[in-house]
Amino acid sequence: MMLVSHRGPRRFSVADDGTVQSSRGSGGIASALLPLFAEDGPPDAWIAAAIDEGDRAAVAAGAATAPGLDLQLLALDPEQHRLHYDLVSNATLWFLHHGLFDLPRRPRFDRHFREAWDAYVAVNETFAAAVVERADDREVILVQDYQLALVPGFVKARRPDLRVVHFTHTPFCGPNSIRMLPDDVARELCSAMAAVPCGFHTRRWARAYEASAREVLGYDGTIEPAFASALGPDASALAEAAGSAEAADPGDALE
Repeated sequence: MMLVSHRGPRRFSVADDGTVQSSRGSGGIASALLPLFAEDGPPDAWIAAAIDEGDRAAVAAGAATAPGLDLQLLALDPEQHRLHYDLVSNATLWFLHHGLFDLPRRPRFDRHFREAWDAYVAVNETFAAAVVERADDREVILVQDYQLALVPGFVKARRPDLRVVHFTHTPFCGPNSIRMLPDDVARELCSAMAAVPCGFHTRRWARAYEASAREVLGYDGTIEPAFASALGPDASALAEAAGSAEAADPGDALE
């Protein structure tokens, strides 16, 4: 099994003496998935992006490693990565799926968006190429979240033997909202996701995705089934953290 996510399970920094240090990743994906591996074992590989200068330095030094994990960080072009993450993933898709646009003013699909969309496509292609290169025959590939919505389509086109699943950790917009996107962008997103089974935290979000994909791809389009699978917090881990001295001391200071 291979796990593919934008943010990885570890973050890296360079100390004053030049050594590379690492700590647990702060992203929600790592927080949600790492406890699952304590029982079932880690994935065979985890592919993620080098998020910042510390991560990129670790990649350059061959030190981007994680205990018990076969971790591969992709050292993306920083400007391309910025456009992919800031302008498309967060400023467009996040707002779209959460219904946060101030519609008389946003979104704007101008040449700046087109430059950002090209970067989003390129970053997704880079992730897909890494998957295709590393994956064993018929390996299970678990692709995470809206930052990598095009990866399933790219992977399936090149390696139809792979068993790919995409899981989105946010809502998905409905069929009226998906039409806010330029037609070609909406089609690329829905076609890529529809090529594989897609999961969401709730059935309502899964139904919204299915309706949007059907609206964009038409009734003759092939859409693999969507499913719902709740991924709640680790209650015992939260209780342990809440009862720790590290939590108690700041709590006392707030009283």
